Amino acid sequence: MEADKFAWVDWMIAEREKKEWSQADLARKAGVTRQTINDYESHRRANPDEKILVKISKVFGYHPEFLPRLAGLLPPEDEHDAWVEKTTHKLNQLSPRLREIADGLIDSLVEQEKANEKKKQKTKSARA
Repeated sequence: MEADKFAWVDWMIAEREKKEWSQADLARKAGVTRQTINDYESHRRANPDEKILVKISKVFGYHPEFLPRLAGLLPPEDEHDAWVEKTTHKLNQLSPRLREIADGLIDSLVEQEKANEKKKQKTKSARA
């Protein structure tokens, strides 16, 4: 149970390390003290402050409620899709020009999926 209780801390540390930020870097970007980040990462603060976790979520480019939900401070979202969350995070890191390209690619994939579904329906109808 202890590991689940601090899953949000593991996530925060992994994100910070991916960006090669120190605790001080994260604290500065989130507008909190380095001691707060250290207390969280050292499991000295089992009950985190929701407002601080909102700030940390935003600093990492995630939805403001992401980390508070992971920490159990907010109820789980209905129909949460981890892939959507991960993809949204990636898209948020793109420049506006690359976002347009990604949007066009997604539109193309959706159209292809619709065309494939129509083919399946025609094949199914022909067999019946």
